[in-house]
Amino acid sequence: MSSIDNSNIATIGLFVNMQVFVRTLKLMAMQLLGPWRINVENFCLEDDNSSLELERLLFNLLRYFLANSQRVIPRQELVEQVWQQGFVDDNAINRAISDLRKALQHPGLTESPLKTHHRKGYSLQWSEQLQRDFAAQHIAAVVPPTAGPEANTSEPPALIADTSPQSANKKVLFRLKRKRNLFAPLLLICAALLWLWQAALPDAEPVVPAEVATSERGQASVSIQHKLTWQKGIEYNLALSSNQQLLAYNHTFNSKANSLKVRPYSSTVQQDPAEITLSQEGYSLFVLGWQPEQQRLLVRLNKDDMSYCAYQLYDFTAFPQYKSSPLDLACDPVSRNVAQLNRGGDQLYRIKPATEATGSERLVIEHLKTGQTELLLQPRSSGSGAGIVDFALSPDGFQLAYLHLTDRVSGFVYLYNLVSAEQQQLASFKQSGNLINISWNQSGSHLYAANGPELISISVADKQLKKRAFPKGHYFGKVQLTGERQAIASNFSAHTAGKLGGWHMAAVKDLFVAEQTVFSEFSQDTGSVGIVQVNPKQPQQLAYSANKGNGWQLWLRNNDKDIQLTTIADGSAAINNLDWSADGRQLVFGYQGSVWLYDLIEQNLRKLSHAPEFNFPVFEPDGTSIVVQRHQNNQSHLWRIDIGSGQLQQLSLQQATQPHFDQGKLYYRQEGALYQFVDGARNDIQITDKSLYQVIRMHQGWLYQFNQATGWFSRYPLDQPTQLEQVLHQDLIQSGLPMFFTVNPHQPQQMFVLSIRYPAADLYHIKW
Repeated sequence: MSSIDNSNIATIGLFVNMQVFVRTLKLMAMQLLGPWRINVENFCLEDDNSSLELERLLFNLLRYFLANSQRVIPRQELVEQVWQQGFVDDNAINRAISDLRKALQHPGLTESPLKTHHRKGYSLQWSEQLQRDFAAQHIAAVVPPTAGPEANTSEPPALIADTSPQSANKKVLFRLKRKRNLFAPLLLICAALLWLWQAALPDAEPVVPAEVATSERGQASVSIQHKLTWQKGIEYNLALSSNQQLLAYNHTFNSKANSLKVRPYSSTVQQDPAEITLSQEGYSLFVLGWQPEQQRLLVRLNKDDMSYCAYQLYDFTAFPQYKSSPLDLACDPVSRNVAQLNRGGDQLYRIKPATEATGSERLVIEHLKTGQTELLLQPRSSGSGAGIVDFALSPDGFQLAYLHLTDRVSGFVYLYNLVSAEQQQLASFKQSGNLINISWNQSGSHLYAANGPELISISVADKQLKKRAFPKGHYFGKVQLTGERQAIASNFSAHTAGKLGGWHMAAVKDLFVAEQTVFSEFSQDTGSVGIVQVNPKQPQQLAYSANKGNGWQLWLRNNDKDIQLTTIADGSAAINNLDWSADGRQLVFGYQGSVWLYDLIEQNLRKLSHAPEFNFPVFEPDGTSIVVQRHQNNQSHLWRIDIGSGQLQQLSLQQATQPHFDQGKLYYRQEGALYQFVDGARNDIQITDKSLYQVIRMHQGWLYQFNQATGWFSRYPLDQPTQLEQVLHQDLIQSGLPMFFTVNPHQPQQMFVLSIRYPAADLYHIKW
């Protein structure tokens, strides 16, 4: 042995390790992709120096390519097996392929293994032999010239949490996390990856999801048994503990901050329940939900000026006594008041708001013991949608249902399997209506939601959707199941406010000069006002939509005299967008998906479109045509309607919503960003990042925005985005919930702000 030096020992060891390594590669060739190792557990691509976390869609796309390597996969097959939908926009597929190709880029790869085959599909050009060749070259390159083993003194890499302050610098679809150099034995990593990959491989025969069932009107109607609350004000945001012993809900009165109430639950009438109230000066407490199988209530504490928020956990095991403890978890004031604890209380599911880096909202899991953040879902949005509206964990904790509003027209109900990381579409908003909240029944067989005048139920097994009518005149916003055919419901909803005259328009002067701001009521009439637009030629004329008891109609205010312009027979839906022609002679508006034109000179109302596919109509500067958002096949694009002939012309090839004209230029939204229209394709100019607020207006080169989540108004010139002006008006917010605004073209310091002022709302016990 003395004749064998350290160099020979290293050579023999390398030879033995190479033999084992090659045998291992033969078993798991597709668990390695050149320099990348596939980490199924964390949805990452890893090499020795970095970890690249992929969005779930991209990771599933990569898995499918790996399972079908060197085979040309048609686009439709990817749609059915990866997206699991019947139709996906070509642009969405192109983006996903492009993003995955970028993610796979590595200095160790001379060319991309992901290939495009014109008119045929895509393929991943990788094989066992290529992996073996790469591994041999890689190992030969990294063998140190000096002999002799060295002790491994490096520490294992620490897992990095995805916390909000750092997330702004991360890429939209994947996160690059630098780690210490890894000197752990390569074989151990290979073995671990092999086990993880085998556990996560899809079945040999992929399951094609069944088609979504069409809506059917249920025979049974819903009956109201009795009220549960009689207090003045609004009761909403209810949550029932798993054992149905305690009911928590929010209460507000006289525009004061939200208080939180907890009481014993009973399905019978309670005259004087043993109720306790939690409140804090200068803050609002929002009910988020009960921990499953526990009497611990998750609450979010929001400062009234939206500068601070925190999560609190209240233990009501010894009700009416309770204990409270804060959660050591950062809270973003602009995030949604939607979060849920898992059964063990060590994981918190919540929605993180969109940032410039992410571009869209993310549904994440916060691991409370370790402080780590796990990205669960990041669905794409076409830009004007609300994103993930609500979600709910199934009673067994293995599935998560969520509502995703892709734009202001369409949305979907999805079911996500937390074990297999697969999702399926259960219903669309075309079937169910625009849902806001969703909840499970106790057995986990159905999902329920209220859509104004009707109760929606969706069967998880066969995707059958049924609608049951609430009693006439009753509209509900949220339901909480107490049995298979009974629930608690709150009639706190936008439907209620609109029907009962809760939409109020305020004329606001000098909004951005707080000490000079003046608020005044636009109308003293009873009823609701929806949108106000000033005639660009005659400042004394204002067109507006209103429901004064005979349905939503178009009105004209001329020198303070109000004249009704239309007599829409139905009138049940609010008018969507309202715009003047440049000569001040015509008005265009959207109603129930159709485009209508009113000529003030001829006093004539004309319908320009018949298919219910159009929203946000605006006049082109020359007044000869209308630009409108058209929604088809779950995609929104810009179209032009010729006023004279009614001829339609598609303008944008990529998704686009909310068209705006300003200074002769056409702008639109896409995935949370503002674009200037050039050709409707690649030459369009991105003006802002992807953190555009929900409500925007443009005037004379200025971008006006309103953030519905925080109540902040802002504006800045497009050519000087750093010259930002922001204001938060407590008086405006406390008098109602601002939803929409327009700018007076003659006096930019004057704005018209629509607020929803909810009438009294109570909790009810309902059956069907």
